[in-house]
Amino acid sequence: MKKINIKQDKNLIFLYALVLILALLYLLSFVKKTDKRKAVNTALINSKYQDSIYKFQLSNVQGLLELTKKDGIWFAGDFPADSERVNNFLKNLTKIRTLYKIQEIKSKVHTSKAQETIIESYGFDKKDSFTIRYFYNESDFMDLIFGKNDFSQTSRYLMTSKSTAIYEVDNSLEPYLTLSKQIWCEPYMISHIIPGKIDSDMIMKIKINYDNREIIKDSQSENWKTNCSKLLDLRHGGFKELNKNGNTGTGTDSDFEKNQAEMILSLELGNKNSIKIIISPDENSSSENTGQYQVQAQYYLNASNQIFTCNSQISLWTYNKIKEIML
Repeated sequence: MKKINIKQDKNLIFLYALVLILALLYLLSFVKKTDKRKAVNTALINSKYQDSIYKFQLSNVQGLLELTKKDGIWFAGDFPADSERVNNFLKNLTKIRTLYKIQEIKSKVHTSKAQETIIESYGFDKKDSFTIRYFYNESDFMDLIFGKNDFSQTSRYLMTSKSTAIYEVDNSLEPYLTLSKQIWCEPYMISHIIPGKIDSDMIMKIKINYDNREIIKDSQSENWKTNCSKLLDLRHGGFKELNKNGNTGTGTDSDFEKNQAEMILSLELGNKNSIKIIISPDENSSSENTGQYQVQAQYYLNASNQIFTCNSQISLWTYNKIKEIML
């Protein structure tokens, strides 16, 4: 009987010890482990270059999109870019952040099979990588090459053109790693930045040609300022290529105006510039069924010098909203 009790006591001691060990392991799982990776606090782009950057080339296996600064205005391809988005993009690139050095590649040019496997595993091959190339000081440029996301999907692997190191960086740049013009371009039917910053206070008069009538609206018209603000707030449904002759950003397209224009808005601005908005049914669809309309916005300096033309499309809802505001 005594031997049995001794055996039971030993079993209990063993169980208590096992429970204690498991409890300790559980508690240790909540203790923050020391990160042995080399941490570097830096910006992806030195802020001293921010004002001198005049072009970005965004590229991946699907193609390339250029963001170009012309006369202080950013363009995504041939179309006005969303200035707020571009400014946030620049702020993100120039802010101080923590990079963690993961590995060093001996050479980007002469790579062994083993190194090629490592590069591919981090997503730096053509299939998975996304490159931001930025140009500054006329001819100088630098590449930021993004690989795959890490296992937790909270960070991304990064290499630069001036280093052979592989880093891990937070994924706050994820929304900008896209070639979509719809995302990068200015969303408004009437540009807020061409031929300069435009707001409702700058619109002096609007001439509306609709249904064989000419209607004039100005500061004496009912709800003038409110209606001007509503007009400027209207958004397009995507940009379209310009002419059949291949022009895609500037120039004129008189055929557009002649081709069944349903409404023409002529905006006179206080700085003597003007904007003409020509709206017509989309040739490729029935507006009654699909509700798509084409819009051409022509921008003039000093009322006669046309400097930019941009085609977009709008929905039937937007077109009806224009009529509600203007007629």
